[in-house]
Amino acid sequence: MGFLSAYSGTRKIPVGDPDSGYWVEIKECLTSGDKEKADKALTSGKIIPGQTPEMSMDIVRYRQLVMQASITDWNLDDDGGKVWPIDLAHIRKLPTPVFDQIYTEIDEANKPATTEERRDFRTEGLGGDSDEDAGTTDAGDVLA
Repeated sequence: MGFLSAYSGTRKIPVGDPDSGYWVEIKECLTSGDKEKADKALTSGKIIPGQTPEMSMDIVRYRQLVMQASITDWNLDDDGGKVWPIDLAHIRKLPTPVFDQIYTEIDEANKPATTEERRDFRTEGLGGDSDEDAGTTDAGDVLA
């Protein structure tokens, strides 16, 4: 099991009327790459030489983009039974209570680990990720 395996899980969240059977599947943990587009919504602005910088934070867009990055699957559909694509247009169609429910689950899943969770982290069996450089040294290599 590699390092990233500990962060690659998903979970299904029931949404709407419990008898409807609707659900949304979210990532247990976003990567920094998953969140990059959303983070940019929090750091936009204009800098014009000689003027005070204008900065803005689009929190609504940030939340929508975090949700889009987090959702891996869902069974939400239209009146004809066609499942919606997972895109911003359909995320914006979510009723506010459902959006807030899903976002709360995503936010909770991505909170930093507590001190106790960090202390219990196991390192045995950890490996690299798919971006690992083939020339990287391992514990058995000696650098001269």
